[in-house]
Amino acid sequence: MNLIIDASNIKTGGGRTHLIEIIENGFPGHFGYSKVYIWASQDTHNYLEDKDWLIKMHHIWLEGGYFKRFLWKKLILNPFIRKSKSLLYIPGTGYSKYPFVTMCRNLLPLQWTELNRYFFSFMWIRLVILRFLHFYAYKKALSVIFLNDYCKKIVSAKVKLNNTVTIPHGLSENFKTGYPKKPLNSKLKFIYVSTVDVYKHQWNVAEAIYQLIDEGLDIELILIGEAYKKALNKLKKVMEKNKDKNQVKYLGKIAYSKLPEYYSNSDVFIFASTCETFGMVLLEAMGAGLPVLCSDKSSMKEMLGNSAKYFNPLSIQSIKNSVVEIYNRKSELKNMSEKSIALAAEYSWKNCAYKTFQSLSEISKKHHL
Repeated sequence: MNLIIDASNIKTGGGRTHLIEIIENGFPGHFGYSKVYIWASQDTHNYLEDKDWLIKMHHIWLEGGYFKRFLWKKLILNPFIRKSKSLLYIPGTGYSKYPFVTMCRNLLPLQWTELNRYFFSFMWIRLVILRFLHFYAYKKALSVIFLNDYCKKIVSAKVKLNNTVTIPHGLSENFKTGYPKKPLNSKLKFIYVSTVDVYKHQWNVAEAIYQLIDEGLDIELILIGEAYKKALNKLKKVMEKNKDKNQVKYLGKIAYSKLPEYYSNSDVFIFASTCETFGMVLLEAMGAGLPVLCSDKSSMKEMLGNSAKYFNPLSIQSIKNSVVEIYNRKSELKNMSEKSIALAAEYSWKNCAYKTFQSLSEISKKHHL
């Protein structure tokens, strides 16, 4: 029994981290797989460990754009699947005419409220197309892997699913560096790591922080992440209005390996997204021991439970209230830090890899693939 993985649309970010970790921590032979064939770009292959059971497959068209990858799928991948008669696993949402399992990795196209934040733009059109493609893929898949029950509920309300399994991501060991934290000094340092985007609401957080600085609070905010132009313009507008203050800084993209250092030099992680499939940065921040001040929207409460304090990211006043509460009760930060560390410790890539190959094996055996 063999398995084929189509990782052709996985290039960077959380998708690649997930792929690297399940390969590094997985033992598919325990579940009856002799070989796992993985199709990916050469760059992705360079990040994957060599394993006796892993066959790295590559084609020059995988280095090209959408049209070349479309040709590769029709002329190269499909004949390979047909000949091997194996289950296809697509860890980035996708569809195949052959038996396949896919994964829900992007909640954004599935919720009109969030999708319409891009109206009317090329991104909006792209997300609308993805919405229909993703729902079609979920409907046709033998099984869909979800990262949490919140996302499963969203999809299940729209389409009838054949089979589902919930398998959360794990946390890389280099982020499990936390120890119970007290404020580093009198100034309370907040950090927000995430792509600056229209559903992340960094400009609301910045505005709230600026107003609180005017009201006498000794606080600062560091923003880290790539940026979508429309959202970055909103953030820059707020920062330009308050250019006489230097307590809010936007650092742009920072190397992934450098993030633990920034976490260790901060007091509180703040997160204002209204649409998250999982929230990997939350987990990383908690692993580093940071208390969390978080949006009360989307899937975050399922992950964080009572370990965080929540606010409405669409309300500047709500953000301010939560910051003031934590500022005036700094003695609680150590307890919140301990909860963050304990919760982060529950997320393991070994468990993720084990459950992933176990689930795929059950589908392969059930359908004689």
